[in-house]
Amino acid sequence: MAATIFITTHLIPFATDHGVSAATASNMLAWFGLAGLAGILIAGPVADLIGVKIPIILTFALRVVIFLLILRRTDVTSIYTFALAAGFTVLITAPLSPSSAVMVKFSEKWATFFRKAEQHQHPFSENRM
Repeated sequence: MAATIFITTHLIPFATDHGVSAATASNMLAWFGLAGLAGILIAGPVADLIGVKIPIILTFALRVVIFLLILRRTDVTSIYTFALAAGFTVLITAPLSPSSAVMVKFSEKWATFFRKAEQHQHPFSENRM
């Protein structure tokens, strides 16, 4: 999440400081967001096939590479590449992380709790009416 806020806050000023027009820099931010959608739509099915460990590792490795790249190269093409690659990785880790699985399990428990409460059963009993 911190990387998302950092990039969305600083991408346009960074690009304009390096000679990119404001309109082009704004387009970079738009492509950043669109690439995020593409990343999550690709990472989900890949994680279903091979598990979440490898996609998460590759995501963080790509982030390291693109941040190192943007430190060395600041031309328009490099900044566009950074925006697209960073955007691609920005939403991947949240749904694939183990904490998301815990939240899903927690949500299932609460759903069961409220379903039983609606049926006037003791929420933690295993007996069905």
